[in-house]
Amino acid sequence: MEDRFSFSILLFTIAFLSTATAKDGDVFSCAPYEIVSAPTSDRDQKFIAANMRKEFQIFDQGQTIIVVTKSQDFRDSAQTYQTLSRGLLVSVAVSKEMGIGLDSIAFDEDGEGGQHKATLSLQGAIFTTSWMLNCVRTN
Repeated sequence: MEDRFSFSILLFTIAFLSTATAKDGDVFSCAPYEIVSAPTSDRDQKFIAANMRKEFQIFDQGQTIIVVTKSQDFRDSAQTYQTLSRGLLVSVAVSKEMGIGLDSIAFDEDGEGGQHKATLSLQGAIFTTSWMLNCVRTN
């Protein structure tokens, strides 16, 4: 219960900051269409199924990208990424918070027909997992 309350406050703060800088950034609602994880094992099917149920929101703030993840199977979270480059087709950002590995996002800001793609990747010394997302601009 306390985690949900804390997450609600965090989400409100992010939403407030996003509306305050809406002219500088966009908000995207995303859903996974594929999860890639290595190495693989029998338990991966449950892990992948649970991850396919996640919902993502991406807040593009220019120099930072914030990703909020909501899940019925895992703890809800928010991660801030520092933009490394904004190319013609894709922006790349990495998390400054080093946890269990390199946490990054590649994001197609100029999607075709209002559809955008993003890939979140978490890479450790002995594993890697990528969440491939379909996204729609919501503002």
